Amino acid sequence: HQVFEAVAPDTSLLVGFGVVVVLCIVAGYVWANEVVPVSRTKLAISKSRGEVREYLDELRISDETVTDEFNATTTMMADGDDPNSMVENSKPTAGNDRGFERWLFTDWLSKPTGKGGRQKEPALPILKDAKWNSGDNPVLVTAAIMMLGVVIASVTERIAT
Repeated sequence: HQVFEAVAPDTSLLVGFGVVVVLCIVAGYVWANEVVPVSRTKLAISKSRGEVREYLDELRISDETVTDEFNATTTMMADGDDPNSMVENSKPTAGNDRGFERWLFTDWLSKPTGKGGRQKEPALPILKDAKWNSGDNPVLVTAAIMMLGVVIASVTERIAT
């Protein structure tokens, strides 16, 4: 019969863990206080008078074109035109293939309702005031998916044994 006793880990292992923890803290600090604010500022400037604004304006124009074509087609149907001619008029146009893009940028295409645009519901209700707390934050979504994977793996492992 063998007895296993607790043994203190090697000092180099503890130093390695410490270095990794410190690097993670420094990287998180730089990300939160340097990278994100600078990137948000650049994006805000681009949305107000840069390339992003031009792109959004193009999407708005193509949306108006598609809406006008839909209204014209609906009016033709209401006037009693032949339903077969409707098939010819409903063929996709250049603006119709941008529907997915418009859907992706719905928040940016809609007019802001106040200072800072539309306020989204927080993804984590217990952290309502955190600036990063929205369901479209890729870091938050990735962390949630990873946690879900860990929970599923833990439950399935527990069931299997």
